[in-house]
Formats: sequence, C-alpha cells, structure tokens
Amino acid sequence: MGEDEGPGSRPRNAAPPLRGEYPSLGALLQINRELQAENASLR
Repeated sequence: MGEDEGPGSRPRNAAPPLRGEYPSLGALLQINRELQAENASLR
C-alpha cells in the first residue's frame, strides 16, 4: 500500500512541527459539538 511513500515522508500520525499551528483542544471540542448538532438536525 505504501510503495509511493519515500523514505523521507512522515507517517500520518507524526507529531505536528509546531503546536501553535493547530487549534486548541477546547476549540476542537466546540467545533465537534457544533458539527454534531448540525448532523443531528440533518437526520
């Protein structure tokens, strides 16, 4: 499956280079709640 991955490619679960590039856990939880509410309303 991974034949096209070169020796220098990072695995998908590698740690992010800088934590500041990513939203905080609280922000992700808030987005998750909003998406779950939207998903429930679409069912």
